[in-house]
Order: sequence, then structure tokens, then C-alpha cells
Amino acid sequence: MKQTIQIVLFGLMLNGFSANLFAGGFHLPQAAYANLGTAGAGDGVYRDSAAAIWSNPAIMSFMEQDLFTVNGLALNLSNTYYDSQNASDNSRDSGGWLGAVGLFYNKTLNEQWAAGIAITTIGGAALDYGSGWKGSTQVVDTSLITFQINPSVSYKINNQLSLAAGMQVNYASVDMSTQLIGQPLAMTPTSDWALGYNLGAVYQFNQDTIAGLSYRSKLEHQFNDSVSYLNQVADYSMRIDAVAFARADLSHQLNSQWGVFSTLSWYQWSDFYTTEIIIASSDQSIARNWQDTWALALGTDYQINDNWRLKLGVSYETSPLDEAQFQSPDLPVDRQIRYSVGLRTTINQVPVDLFYEYSDAGTPGINQDNQLLPGNNLHGHFDMYLHFLGFAVSF
Repeated sequence: MKQTIQIVLFGLMLNGFSANLFAGGFHLPQAAYANLGTAGAGDGVYRDSAAAIWSNPAIMSFMEQDLFTVNGLALNLSNTYYDSQNASDNSRDSGGWLGAVGLFYNKTLNEQWAAGIAITTIGGAALDYGSGWKGSTQVVDTSLITFQINPSVSYKINNQLSLAAGMQVNYASVDMSTQLIGQPLAMTPTSDWALGYNLGAVYQFNQDTIAGLSYRSKLEHQFNDSVSYLNQVADYSMRIDAVAFARADLSHQLNSQWGVFSTLSWYQWSDFYTTEIIIASSDQSIARNWQDTWALALGTDYQINDNWRLKLGVSYETSPLDEAQFQSPDLPVDRQIRYSVGLRTTINQVPVDLFYEYSDAGTPGINQDNQLLPGNNLHGHFDMYLHFLGFAVSF
């Protein structure tokens, strides 16, 4: 029976047990937005929210005051599978509502040094396809919860240049279940801590123009636990990485009313080329064929009057995976287009930001040929989109 479980687990793992837990759909930059409403454009050089220190801690040296910022985010994910051969094999909408909170603080220590801390999530999601769809042997439901503690310091070399460094302390918890021949097959919920670092540099050309570069290292999570089926248990070990990424930010104030922002980001998803999995001491690592992605965000804000400022933004991110045979239903990935709008006002001398964002996550195709039972292969596409509602308050 133990050997049978090994084979069953291998089939499960092979088809997406861990494929996308930190993929584009689970990466949530919205939880740490600083300039709400610009689709993340210019966040690393934004000076009116302490949340900017997560994107680039070197901006602390150019903030005019100490800030404590609270971000709140609600998101609704919609994800539905449509089978190209039989509509009865379609899934229900597997998405739903999720929430996230971020806490950010920056403090000027003296003329050269500043310090800060960010507590937020780098990603997370929950999917529940139910047990009645064609892919239920691969996934019924899955969830990922993360949060990160990120202290950092910044040093101001002169009136134009600052450098910064920080430590990433990341927590991740994962849970997933599927079924085989109508019987549940579930992993024991497990969690892990990982350490990394982040670096930043900011250069202020003049009072109206500022640019920044930042880098966040890879985080390597190692999950070790068991999977159960029909009262039998097998151990597994699985490594899932939150990949490294870098960004370049630019902010320019055109006049007293108009400001423009841009961000170019790079994500090293090619590090996700293989998923390392050990099942009952047997190496069952999986090729993923992921590639690096690029994202461009452009935004603007406009001072409507003394009390209100309007913000608009759009971003485009390339897909980490173009080959349909490597897609997986735990959360398929495609290119992403984000459209964002926000408002900033002051209530009792407290700055308040509100924003809405729509993310078109694409219609990734899936064309599997690797299931243990050929009838379980998925041939079709997914339709994915997300709605985000958020706020920020700075003190």
C-alpha cells in the first residue's frame, strides 16, 4: 500500500501540487502600495506614505516627516475553468474574497541615518473548485497565507544620494486537498520561515524629480510534512521559492497640480524552472519551464482642489509561462494588465487614501498530457480577473 501511495502522490505532485504558490497570481504588490491608485507606479520614490519603504527603503532619507501608515486591502479573485471538449467538465468559480493589512513606519534618526519597518504580505490566495469538476484529482482547494517583517536602514550620503539595506523575515503557510476515486487526499497544513535581504538606492535630481533602484532577494521555503489517503500516510519535502525581483522607479512633479510616475520591474521567475520535491526519500522534482517577467507601470495624480487629489495608473506584466502543457489548475498564470484609480484627501489633518484596481489576469490555456489517467488531463482555458479595494491612513 505504501508503494501505491507513493505512485498516487507522485501523480498529484506532478500536476501542480506546488506549481504556482508564489506565482504571478499570488504575488500581491497591492498589499504594500504606497501611492494608491497609480497601479504601483513610482511607489519606491513616493514620499507621502511609509509604505514606500517596502518598495525601496532608501526613500526614507528623503521623507520630510516620520510616518506610521496602515494599509487595508480587500480583493476578490474570479477563476473559472472552461473545458474545450465537454462543458460539463467546467469548474465553478473557484475564487472568493480575501483581506490583507500592512503596517509601515519610518523614523529619521539624524542627518544621515533613517530606519523603518514594514509588516505586510508578499502574496496569498485561496481557491476552492469543489469536488465535481474534471480537475478534482489535481486540486479541490488550496490556500496560501504569508506575512513578512522587513526592518531596514537608510544612509544619506549627500543631499542627492541615499543607500539602504534591510532584512526579509518571511512566514508562509500552505494547505491543499484533492481527491482520488472519490476519496479525499489531503496534505497536512504546514508552514515555514525564510530569510532574505533587500537593497535600495535613491537619487534626487532636484526637488521635482527623484529616481530609485531596489532589489529583493529570493526567499527559499522548505515545507516538510505528510499527505494522507485512505488512512495511509506518506512523508514529503517540497521547496517553494519567492523569487528575486528588482525595480526602477521615477517620479516627476510637472507643476503644482500634476505629477507623473513610472516603474519598470523584473521578476526572476526562471529560478522557478524546477520544483524540488522528495516523496518517501524518492526525488520527484518537476520541470516547470518558467521564464523571467517584466512589468511596466505608468501613473499620474492631479490636485483637484485643496482637499482632493485624483490618481490614475495602468500596468502590464508579461507571462512567466507560455506553454499550455505546463499550466496547472492551482492557479494558472498569464500576462496581467492592471487598471487603477484612487483619491487622496485629509480628514482631521490625517491623510487618507482610497483606491480601486481591476486586474485582467488573462485566459491561460491548459493542454495536459501528464496525468496518470489520461481522462483526467485538462484541455481548455481559465478565465481570471481580480477586483481590489483598499485604503491607507498615515499618522
